[in-house]
Amino acid sequence: MPVRHGHIISPGQVLFLVCSVCWYLLLTLINRRISMTTPNETGRKVFQLLCDAGFSIDMSKILTAQSAHETSNFSSPVFKRNNNLFGMRIATSRKQDSQGDTDKDSYANYSSLSQSISDIGLYIKARQLDKVYNSCDDYVDAIHQKGYFEASLEEYKKEVNRFYKLYFNA
Repeated sequence: MPVRHGHIISPGQVLFLVCSVCWYLLLTLINRRISMTTPNETGRKVFQLLCDAGFSIDMSKILTAQSAHETSNFSSPVFKRNNNLFGMRIATSRKQDSQGDTDKDSYANYSSLSQSISDIGLYIKARQLDKVYNSCDDYVDAIHQKGYFEASLEEYKKEVNRFYKLYFNA
C-alpha cells in the first residue's frame, strides 16, 4: 500500500482519487466539446463588432465563422492571451494594427477585439480580398490562394461552414 507521511492510504482513498481525476478529465472534455459546438456571447459580440467596423452583414457572418474556427470557438490560448481572432502572425510585408507578439510563435497581440478586426481589414485590403463573396467557400478559396492558412483547403472550408451554420443557422 502507498505510504504518505507515515500514514497508509487505504484502497478506498486510492479509488476515490482515481475516480476524482477521471471525473475531472471527463468534465474537461465535455466542456471543451460544448464550447466547440454551441454559439457563445463572444461570437455574437464579434459579429456586431465586424458590422460596426463597416463590413457588410454577409461578410461579417463569414468572418465571424472564420474567427470561431481559428479560435476553437473563442476558447484558444492565443485568442484569450492576445485578443487574436484570426490566428494572425506579426505582419512583415503590410501595414498592421497589432502591438507586436507576446509569445515565441509570433502571433500578433491586440489590445482589443476591435483592434484584431481592424487588422483583418488591413489584411483583406492588402491582399486585395475586399470584394463580395457569395459564400464561405468562395472566401476560403480566395484566402487560400493568398496563403492565409496551412490546413487543407477542404478541412478549412468544412470548419468555417460548420461555424457559419452554428452561428447563423444557414
